[in-house]
Amino acid sequence: MSDEYGIPDNMFGYVPPEVYDIVGRITMLAAVLDMKLQHLTEALHTLAFAVGGADDAVFARAGDSRTALIKCCRKTVEHLAAAGDSGSLRAEVCAFLDGAEAALNERNDVVHSVWSNPRTDPLYGWRYARPKQRDEGGPPVRSYLPSVQQLKDLIGTFVALINHVQQLLPIVSGFTPLPTDAQWGQAHRKGKSPHLTIGRPGAAPS
Repeated sequence: MSDEYGIPDNMFGYVPPEVYDIVGRITMLAAVLDMKLQHLTEALHTLAFAVGGADDAVFARAGDSRTALIKCCRKTVEHLAAAGDSGSLRAEVCAFLDGAEAALNERNDVVHSVWSNPRTDPLYGWRYARPKQRDEGGPPVRSYLPSVQQLKDLIGTFVALINHVQQLLPIVSGFTPLPTDAQWGQAHRKGKSPHLTIGRPGAAPS
């Protein structure tokens, strides 16, 4: 016997319909968060290039792994902090990145686990683990035993993170590179454009 989608009854065992719904939502929300992470990387990179010292290939990282994107974002906000950001932008971005990294790691457990004997309290999933993810001397597998409520909470976490980055992107774009008085004077004497530092929209050079 198969279900309405053609999946044989003996392929997973009994899977509560709610689990299919939950896993599908987590998968789709994680894809949106991945895309927003790419947008944040590009926005930060554009700002860093305006400040100076960043690679001008803004879209060079399109399609990179989320690990690479998160690493790039962290490196870029450190560059911006060194260029004059008060620390507020770095704190806001890093708070988002910490949450996104944790949620996307748990998404991997949800999506890549085999739910061979699902139950509801807790659910039971497992997958083969990379060597660095295994316990020393332990089996080459990784078990994942979330409750249904834990997975529902993860859905809420993804929604909150997507809303967070939606608010964060205009903030990043709103940081305006502004030259300091000293940079204006030095550039004027040399007949060159001043090197830029970070300021809020409408802020006067300091």
